[in-house]
Amino acid sequence: MRSLVILLLFLSLLIPGNLAFAEKNLKTEVDLKKEQNAPDVFSKLEDVPDMTFKISFDSFKYKKAKSADIYLKPGKILISFNGPLFLGQQTQILALSKDRSVYFMLPVLQRAIRFEADKFPKYTKELNEFFILPTYGEQVMKDDNFKKIGEEEVEGETCYEMQKKIEGKELTVWVGKWTHFIRKADLTSSKGTTHITITDLVWGFPVSDDYFKIPSNMVVYDWKK
Repeated sequence: MRSLVILLLFLSLLIPGNLAFAEKNLKTEVDLKKEQNAPDVFSKLEDVPDMTFKISFDSFKYKKAKSADIYLKPGKILISFNGPLFLGQQTQILALSKDRSVYFMLPVLQRAIRFEADKFPKYTKELNEFFILPTYGEQVMKDDNFKKIGEEEVEGETCYEMQKKIEGKELTVWVGKWTHFIRKADLTSSKGTTHITITDLVWGFPVSDDYFKIPSNMVVYDWKK
């Protein structure tokens, strides 16, 4: 009889524990599914219009390349730096949503290094958190993670100063009150701040597909962990 009581007590402890564990697992699976289905930097690219613009930046990290020309088409973005970034002049970064990859193109070496996003989830998540295009102004205004901290005039337009903090980093963007375009942004971490301004916006015209092709003289290497 005593053994039966001990067994029942053991089961009474074990069963609620298993139910809690199952509930926790279910919640984790639901959260994971939500996270997997949430838009990331590549799905965001699918909705961009054909557009070109220029970004100028003052970065604590990259002191030689001060600006870049940006070319956009749905599912594609090319960032062409006007100055040395990694090695030599005209470093380019190409992101394509169709294969969820980012290519670092180094003309001086005639090499392109390919990063498959799904093999680097940590960096892809961070890129997604801070990936900002001029047309994201309305999304920023609707995002509860951003808080309005003030207003400021930028390039003749009154802008809302919006800010969010994520994992020790702080992103501040200035959204045009009338155009809803993002006009400038600051990204701050414990290491310093990168200031970005956006100018020379052109949209409503097709951008050539030639911008989004790997040059035939470049050898592509896959980056390994």
